[in-house]
Amino acid sequence: MKSNQDEQNLAFDFIQQIELSEKAMLVWENHMSTFCSGRKSAFKLSADLIFNFNQASDSIRIIDIASGYGGWSKFIQDISKTQNVNIELTGMDDSLDRLKVYQDILGESATTIQGNILKTLPDLEKNSNGTFDVALLGWAAHEMTKSQLEQIYISIKQLLKPNGIFLIADFVSVLNPEIEVISTQLTKKEREKLMLDDESRKQEEWLKETNKHNHSHTHSNHQHDGHSRQRKDYPINDHFQLLNNAGFSIKEEVWRYMNSSMIIAVK
Repeated sequence: MKSNQDEQNLAFDFIQQIELSEKAMLVWENHMSTFCSGRKSAFKLSADLIFNFNQASDSIRIIDIASGYGGWSKFIQDISKTQNVNIELTGMDDSLDRLKVYQDILGESATTIQGNILKTLPDLEKNSNGTFDVALLGWAAHEMTKSQLEQIYISIKQLLKPNGIFLIADFVSVLNPEIEVISTQLTKKEREKLMLDDESRKQEEWLKETNKHNHSHTHSNHQHDGHSRQRKDYPINDHFQLLNNAGFSIKEEVWRYMNSSMIIAVK
């Protein structure tokens, strides 16, 4: 039988773990905001789209693919509390460390799936065919080849219910070279501003070490799949073509901030 002291120690450990998870998510969101200052506006629009597409539903099932620490899922969860709608969130990532943060932050209403996106999605498709209302893929497509992306989009379509929506947010190549230069300059300024602050710089170093630890667990998976994490920003039309090949009926760019974009596709 546990003593009061044991219970207090467990409660203290739990609080410490939650605080560490909250720090991880906050540092990551601050880090990403320097590459995409409009990130939160993309999250807000995604929530508006999700709740409007599912107005007749009192429960919405969402899968967050390559979820990372879960910033996108957390934003939608917070909005859902003002909508009187129950949402069931599933985070999928190849890092157990990131999924631990996801679970800590999102709570018992969320579930997680550990697995490499290229291997796990086809298996998930077989076991969860047509069960999700929404799929999210945030700032991960640029790490895939076009052939890998096409297979991912095909699997995601199969995971969705009829009229289910797929939201892709990612870096995209900019057609106008002048705009691309401005975008690069703005990112550079944001990064420099972040690194001038001592605390922010320490957090960036902490994040860098954390990600090294994460990658040490997953490096072999990426090598096995020929997935080398080399960034490739695709034009919007490339995504449209891949989504068309996968069989999505509607494809539309609904948000753009410089070199970041969000696309909605409907099954």
